[in-house]
Amino acid sequence: MYNIRPQALKAANPPLRGRRGGGSLWFISLMCLFMTSCGLFDVDEIGVETAMEMQLPQDTFYVMVGDTFAINPVFTPDTVNITDLYFLPVNNDVVAVRGVNKLEAVGEGGTKIYITSVSARIQDSCMVYVGPRWETATRVWPYETVFYAHVTVDGKPLTEDMEVAAFVGNECRAIGRPMVSQGISYICLRVGSTILYDETEDDWIGGEDDEYDADDVDDNYLPRINFRCYDHAHRILYTTSTHAFFDGEAHGSLSDLFEIKF
Repeated sequence: MYNIRPQALKAANPPLRGRRGGGSLWFISLMCLFMTSCGLFDVDEIGVETAMEMQLPQDTFYVMVGDTFAINPVFTPDTVNITDLYFLPVNNDVVAVRGVNKLEAVGEGGTKIYITSVSARIQDSCMVYVGPRWETATRVWPYETVFYAHVTVDGKPLTEDMEVAAFVGNECRAIGRPMVSQGISYICLRVGSTILYDETEDDWIGGEDDEYDADDVDDNYLPRINFRCYDHAHRILYTTSTHAFFDGEAHGSLSDLFEIKF
């Protein structure tokens, strides 16, 4: 499936996380002096080498097609300054390298990315998943189900870098960002549909261009509405078990908001 096997890459570039050593005492002393002068690791006041590590801010990143982004490792100790970092995506059809620590999401899918410093003999990796950009159709929907919602992520309110979307199947039907009214923070999602189920007639009203799988409807064939939250700052996608079904009604108000918890 891949051009490069992770096992082979690891064997070719074994990470070194900890103390360096080996050889005669004079050779060790000489190498420590050289490496310290190059800024690859620090030596404490009694001449003992300080262990150096590289750690990524997270193991998994989620980005959208067309995004350019960077992955900034954290080094220990923080006095270490390593500039020869190389980024190697396993699948260049998903993520491509565009410059020094500059990556571009070029296609949907997932790929592992190896981050390596040749001089420091340090390597780490992460997964990057690329999804489609959140965009809603420009057409005017004849029917809407509306949500006035209070949204939290891990128990905390949304930040300005976050947005919430409502999906029917895999189609994005509405996007909302935090708003404030009368001192109350909320989002508004207007989820559109071309069809509406009429309980009195036990039949659908409207066009027939919306088709749903059995898993996406309830017992009355109402389309299931799922919610997702995206943190643009940290490149994290949140999903939730909270869902609703399209019924053409308004859910929640400023005095009694619909709860969505990620």
